[in-house]
Amino acid sequence: MSEVTNQNDIIVRAQVVTALNLLADELKSNPKRFDGFCELQEIRDLLVNADSVTRDEDWTLIRDSYFSQYVRNEVTEITGLDTDQWPLNCLNWDDAVEEMQRDYAEIDYDGQLYWIHS
Repeated sequence: MSEVTNQNDIIVRAQVVTALNLLADELKSNPKRFDGFCELQEIRDLLVNADSVTRDEDWTLIRDSYFSQYVRNEVTEITGLDTDQWPLNCLNWDDAVEEMQRDYAEIDYDGQLYWIHS
């Protein structure tokens, strides 16, 4: 999955996996072929977890390793200023990231840590 994933991307993926779930009765005789169920369960858990921590109807997951760059991109989008130029290059970006993370919740999905606006 990419560094930033929109809720709608996950829902589409869940719909595809749900279609695979329709084959469950046929696949019960051969459980090794039923790997799609595990992914469906993971996506369902993600949707339930996301809905429990955010009030946003259209949420986005930000991969933990990308969050610092995400903050910089948000600042550039809001201010129109390049974060690598003065005066923004003088900021302590670690503090800025920690400050922004206060408005986000952690979510584990597919073995990766993501952040979602809470």
